[in-house]
Amino acid sequence: MEYWISIDGNREGPFTREQLLLKRLPADTLVWHDGLTQWEYAVKLPELVGMFTPYEIEKSGIVPVPPPLCPPTYLVWSILSTLCCCQILGIVAIIYGVKTKTLFDRGKYEEAEKYSERTALWLILSFVIGLIAMPIQVMLSLI
Repeated sequence: MEYWISIDGNREGPFTREQLLLKRLPADTLVWHDGLTQWEYAVKLPELVGMFTPYEIEKSGIVPVPPPLCPPTYLVWSILSTLCCCQILGIVAIIYGVKTKTLFDRGKYEEAEKYSERTALWLILSFVIGLIAMPIQVMLSLI
């Protein structure tokens, strides 16, 4: 996501989240990105609030919006599924789970939520196919 900032009436940008971190902006800097209807204080954007220390937030006098919680990654279940059930689908679930955390850490909360849902889907498929295949494998090994 690209951000524009307004400092003393001068608009600058676009910047990535990482570039804004390096700029060490004050919490009351006005920020805009696609999807916003108006300029907002940086501390009011959930993906940017982590840039500021509690002291900086208190000093600005602006009540910040807390960042959302990370959606579940299901990594433990994905690893267990890979080891016990269907390895290929379990590996796909692991990849989606890791991608969920990566996207969340980058501030892409909606995409992280979608990847979490995909992880759950691949995990369920892995367990179901593994449970169906297990009796078949046992019967074939007895022959």
